[in-house]
Amino acid sequence: MPMTKEQLDKVNEKRRGTYYKDKGAMERLRGTHLKKDLTSSPFIRSLEYGANLIGYWGYDNIIEQFEDCVDVIKVLYPEFESVWEFDQSSGHTKKKKMG
Repeated sequence: MPMTKEQLDKVNEKRRGTYYKDKGAMERLRGTHLKKDLTSSPFIRSLEYGANLIGYWGYDNIIEQFEDCVDVIKVLYPEFESVWEFDQSSGHTKKKKMG
């Protein structure tokens, strides 16, 4: 869902000074849980993958994208309720214990 500049401006105006609900996830991902202005539609993401978890799309990324998308829907389509489904294997969050 591409967004116009006017739509981005409207959403960003409402987001300024607000925080992501999962403080820990966003501090790990961005160093702050303060929401920043969106520069493009959060519904469209491109992934670049690599080795050793570089480019890995995990929980923190999902939380960011989810909250960004919810912000857009709440501002641009306040008359609608949204329903979300996620298919994330909990096995992807498991790691071998060290020691």
